[in-house]
Amino acid sequence: MCIRDRFDEMKAGILKERANILGSIDSVMADLEEARDQIRAAKVGLPGDDAKFKIVTSVNTLAKKLEVMKPTQKVVDANVEYFKHISKFGKGIMKSLNPSIEDASYQIKFPPEILNRAIAEHLYKNGIIETAEMFCAECKLSLPEDFKKKYVEIG
Repeated sequence: MCIRDRFDEMKAGILKERANILGSIDSVMADLEEARDQIRAAKVGLPGDDAKFKIVTSVNTLAKKLEVMKPTQKVVDANVEYFKHISKFGKGIMKSLNPSIEDASYQIKFPPEILNRAIAEHLYKNGIIETAEMFCAECKLSLPEDFKKKYVEIG
């Protein structure tokens, strides 16, 4: 399985767990809003009205729903799964890479010009001007004068 496939698999798992978390939160919010609306609808203080009973019933119903749903536990469980997917991605990358460093070095072929330029720029940037100039002369590399000038003035 290539790295892209592992990434897509991880992304799908994360999006699924995110949807689970949001679903749990949305469900709790809907229950809270329903209980709030029922409590607001109850008019306390009118003679013969059973408003207090309606409020107590709404609160008790909400408490029972939350006890059965266990939304906090659902969010915690989904969060654990979320991080499992992220952890698996790193392990998947390691499995996709070549475990032998010797084999890996033969698979990567840098054009000598790019490698020489990187070395020369590194030498200039680190203030090793004489060595950089000798290196450029040896490998017949010419860097732009304005680039060299910046580092020669500093060094």
